[in-house]
Amino acid sequence: MRSGVRMVLLPSVMLLLGERNWRTPRGLSRLPSLEGDEPDLRAEATPVTAKV
Repeated sequence: MRSGVRMVLLPSVMLLLGERNWRTPRGLSRLPSLEGDEPDLRAEATPVTAKV
């Protein structure tokens, strides 16, 4: 029964909700934003090579 819910019911409800499906609840709007606040640390990282 669970797989039926995951395979049929959940995608159907998501389709019916449309954009409202991806909205953040009001209580979570107080969390800090992760968009562009910090520099990308991967650009500064140096690759590590393994010594054999």
